[in-house]
Amino acid sequence: MEVSITSPPAPAGDWRAESRLMWQQSLPNIGLNVTRMMMTFIDFVMVAALGKAAIAAISPATLFVLILVAVGMAITNTVTTFASQAFGRGELREASAYAWQSIYVGAATMIACYPLMLCVEPIFRWFGHEPEVFRMEVEYCRICIWSMGPAVAATGLNSFFVGIQRPRVGLISVMAALCVNALGNYLLIYGKFGFPALGIAGAAIATVIGWCVRMGLLLCIFLREPLATKFETRRTWRISGPRLWNLLRVGSPTSVQWILDIAAWFLFQTILIAGFGTSALAAANVVIQCMHVSFMPAIGIGMTICSLVGHAIGEGRPALAVRRTAIGCAMISLYMGPVGVAFVVFREFLIGLFSSDVVVIEVGALMLIWAGVFQLFDGIGIAYCMALRGAGDTAYPAAAIFVLAWAVFLGGGWAATRWLPAWGFHGPWAACTVYVVLFGLVMWWRFRGGRWRGIKIA
Repeated sequence: MEVSITSPPAPAGDWRAESRLMWQQSLPNIGLNVTRMMMTFIDFVMVAALGKAAIAAISPATLFVLILVAVGMAITNTVTTFASQAFGRGELREASAYAWQSIYVGAATMIACYPLMLCVEPIFRWFGHEPEVFRMEVEYCRICIWSMGPAVAATGLNSFFVGIQRPRVGLISVMAALCVNALGNYLLIYGKFGFPALGIAGAAIATVIGWCVRMGLLLCIFLREPLATKFETRRTWRISGPRLWNLLRVGSPTSVQWILDIAAWFLFQTILIAGFGTSALAAANVVIQCMHVSFMPAIGIGMTICSLVGHAIGEGRPALAVRRTAIGCAMISLYMGPVGVAFVVFREFLIGLFSSDVVVIEVGALMLIWAGVFQLFDGIGIAYCMALRGAGDTAYPAAAIFVLAWAVFLGGGWAATRWLPAWGFHGPWAACTVYVVLFGLVMWWRFRGGRWRGIKIA
C-alpha cells in the first residue's frame, strides 16, 4: 500500500478552505469509527439470534472489557496530540518515536490479562443478573480480555496516523478487522463449515482475532516505505522513559475520563436499568446500539478536530485552532441534531430492528426519546472535549466527568429510583440526559475560556 507523506496544502485561513480541510480529514475518520462501530454492532446482531438473554448479556460484557482496556487505550490515544504537534513543528522523527512507545504500553497491558480474567466471575456474580445472562457475560469477558494488548497497541498506531493527517490508513486497517470479525462470528457463533458452535464465546474469539489483524496491518504500514524514510519509523523503536512519561502525564487524565464515563454507563445498565428486569436491560442495550450510530461518526470528526487543533498549535497559530474547532462543532451538530429527531420520530421502528419482543420494543421506544433529546449536546461535548485534548488540556475534562457522571448521572439516577419510584426507568434516563447536557456546556465553556493556549506538553 502506498502512503502519501506530502503535507496537506496550507489553508488560506478562510472558513471555506478550513471547512474543506476538515471534511477531507474527517471522512476517513468517520469511516474508521463507523466501521469500528460495526464490529460491535455485528457482534450484537449475530449474538442477538441466540435469544433475549444474549441481548441482555452482550452490552454489559462489552462495556466491562472496554472499562479494562480503556486505561491503556486512552494513554496511547494521546499519541495523536504528540504526533500532531510534532508534525506541526516539522519534527517527524519525534512523531514516530511516540508511536513506538504506544506499542510498549500495549505489550505491558498483556501482562495484566490473566489476573483480570480470574476476576470476571466474582464481579459479575455481584450484579445478581439472571443465571443465563450471568453465564454468557462471564463466558464472553474471559476470552475477550485477551484482545486488550492488541487493542492498546493498535490505538496508538492509529493515533499516529491520525496525528500526521493520514486517517485513511486507520480506515483500511479497521475494515480488514471488520471482515475478519464478521467471518469469525459466522463460523464460531453458529458452527459453520465444520467449526464448533461456540455461541457468545465465538463472538469473543472473533473479536480477539480482529484486533490482532488490525494491529498487525497498522504495524506493517508503519514500517514500510515511504514512512520508514520520512518519519524514520525503523530507527525510533527504542523505549524512551521521557516519552513514556509524557504519554502517561498527558494521557492519564484521559484514561481516568474514559474509565469514569464507561464505568458510569456500565453501572447504569447493570444496576440501575437491570433493576427493572431483563426486558428493560435488553431494551437499554438496543438503545445504546442506536446511540452508537450517532456518536461514533461524531467522534470521527472529533478525532480530526484533535489532530488539526494540535497541528495548528504546533505551528504556533491558536486562532486557527479556534476556527477549526468551531467548524468541527458545526459539522457534528448538523449530523447529531437530525439523528436525535429521527430517534424520537422512528423510535418503535428502530427498536424493532433489533428485537421482536413486544415488551422490549415498547420500553426501548420510550428510552429512545430520552436519547433523542440529548443528542445535540452530546455532539457539542465531543467537539470541545476533543479540541481540548488536541491542545493537551486533558485534566479538566476528566474532572468534569468525575463530578457529572458520578454525581449527576449515577447519583441522580439512583436517587430517582429510590425517591421517585413512580418514574420507573424514566428516572435514570432523565439523570442521564441532564448529565450529557451539562457536560456539553461545560466543555464549551472551558474551551472558550482559553486556558489551553498556555499549555506546553513537551
